[in-house]
Amino acid sequence: MKRIIVLTALAITGSFLFSGNAMAWDELISNDTPQIKQSGDVSIDGTIMWRTASKYYDSGSNSQDLANDMTSMSIPLRGRYGINEYVQTFAIVQIVSNDNGVDTNTGLGDLWLGAKWAVRPDGLFTIRGALDIPTGDDKNNLGRTGGFGLDAGFMTGIINGPIDLKGQFGIRYNAEDADTKIEPGTCLYLDGKAGLNLSKQFSGNVGLEFMSWAEGKTNNVKDKSSEVNWLEMSLGIAYRFDTTYMLFVDGTYVVLGKNTPLSIGGIAGIKYRY
Repeated sequence: MKRIIVLTALAITGSFLFSGNAMAWDELISNDTPQIKQSGDVSIDGTIMWRTASKYYDSGSNSQDLANDMTSMSIPLRGRYGINEYVQTFAIVQIVSNDNGVDTNTGLGDLWLGAKWAVRPDGLFTIRGALDIPTGDDKNNLGRTGGFGLDAGFMTGIINGPIDLKGQFGIRYNAEDADTKIEPGTCLYLDGKAGLNLSKQFSGNVGLEFMSWAEGKTNNVKDKSSEVNWLEMSLGIAYRFDTTYMLFVDGTYVVLGKNTPLSIGGIAGIKYRY
């Protein structure tokens, strides 16, 4: 009976699938860096993220079969502008398409607006603040779970010869969504990545990302099934054409989790710096 209840919740509540809190890979924190662009620098990157799942981790972190295979594709577009050597502004918007095995919904996802402040301009300590604007339709599983949100992240990084190390931790809060009446719990996250420059053009990286949501509410009633967490591993490679363009490809896999799909995914993108 417990398995049937969880499967039903997963099928009905898309926020616990690909576009909401329980889907691994986060467009704000994944692949972000503590280094700040120079004054006047403009950079734009576009990414295609594909994910699929046939299993999920239940409330006991045990792997279970989903009633239907589920797939998702998102296209985040990120723009950055360096105001000076200490402050950088950014915006992230994405197109989302989710197929839960029964219905397919496609449309605009949520919008992130934010800024980063380099306490140390070498990237040793950077603070990031961002506002989550709920432009995505939660009823069609296109937006993040909940309404307006705030995210505060603390980042660090060091580049020593061919080695590039970076990490971050942060906290996120989203208010209740006016349509779904869902208010997710507070989110805490940790993210780390190690990169190695193999040549002037090629580099490789490996990363781990952990996100955890506390118990939230539905219709102002606490919902134990809304406790969500995951640990995701990523492996990637990048090719830099010159100082302006870079192509990158990552593979992702959810190693463990709770009330979240056991997903595998791929990321491909290009970065442009002006």
